[in-house]
Amino acid sequence: KILYTGTMTRWQGVHQAIEALQLYRRDFPAELVLAGPCRPHERKALHRTIDRLDMARYVKLLDPVGQRELVDLIHSSDAVLAPLPPNDRNLEQGCCPLKVIEAMAAGTPLIASDIPVVSTLAGNGNEALLVRPGSAKAIKDGLLRLREDPTLGQRLSQKARARVEKQFTWSHATTRLLDSYRGLLS
Repeated sequence: KILYTGTMTRWQGVHQAIEALQLYRRDFPAELVLAGPCRPHERKALHRTIDRLDMARYVKLLDPVGQRELVDLIHSSDAVLAPLPPNDRNLEQGCCPLKVIEAMAAGTPLIASDIPVVSTLAGNGNEALLVRPGSAKAIKDGLLRLREDPTLGQRLSQKARARVEKQFTWSHATTRLLDSYRGLLS
């Protein structure tokens, strides 16, 4: 079971996730759950991709879910995807993909695009399987790596969880924010 959460748009890489599922399913059974907000025109585009790849039986589209249900979805998945493509939105404008931190906190293996913001959050690949951005094949290969080495996902997930507990708590964020203000005021 593969999970993508968040806004379902092209700039988030959802279409590559569907293509990766189709490639992976050539060798192994799998399903992809997509959960999050989706505008009507994006939903139509997703359905076109799903239909073109004949993945309707294997892709489940969910509306946005509450926090408790999100945690359940992450915990019940074998991998979480953050397939952010290399575009201005993700590279220049800046983003903070919460899906990356949520997967890391939940202790579920994460396959994510190797772009600067993700690399920074995921410890340069020590806490997630980082793959070539914008590539469905790279995502599929990441899924195969997790399948071939069952301990890999566990090792990455344990390191990710520890990193979140150490660096991404509200207490840590508050301290860093106050330090920034103190620096500006000095």
